[in-house]
Amino acid sequence: MKFPTNYKTRGLTIAKWLLGAFAIAVYLVPIAVYRTLSTLVSNETSSPLTLLALPVSLMLLVCLFVVLNIITAAVCAIRKQTLPFGTALIFKLALIPFYAVNFAVWFIGSVVFHTALVVIPMLPFIIAYTYFTILATSAYAVCRLLILRPKGFVKHCVLQFIFVLDIIDTIILAVKYRKNNSAER
Repeated sequence: MKFPTNYKTRGLTIAKWLLGAFAIAVYLVPIAVYRTLSTLVSNETSSPLTLLALPVSLMLLVCLFVVLNIITAAVCAIRKQTLPFGTALIFKLALIPFYAVNFAVWFIGSVVFHTALVVIPMLPFIIAYTYFTILATSAYAVCRLLILRPKGFVKHCVLQFIFVLDIIDTIILAVKYRKNNSAER
């Protein structure tokens, strides 16, 4: 992929690329977890540490992408140029299936299959990882809010860090600022 040489659009192109790579990596984690669990269930001969290497590596890659997205959002905000709310919303909406599958897998795993003894000790890590993933897209919305300073600035910033409410708030902001094209670009 060739990045534009224009200083003003380079940061936004990198931001979109990082968000795309983040979204792909997020969806690779459940696939790796499924592969690991199916290997364990089928009693194939593999070391449990070897089996956990791929999911854990992908989770660390996702965390790296989150950090890179936060840094990129901050740099773009310093330059007074951030992604529009509509672009952040597209990535937030693209991640809904991940959050739904993530919740369903851990809920079904702990309640239906009675693996609560295994899941409960891992729960803080699972919640922290899942919450950490919300920060990648919320960073762009918060940086956009910092530049625009709309009425209800603090409320909008807080909502960007609460599951489900972040999407609702981003929809509201995208619709509100779509009407005023000059404020959105």
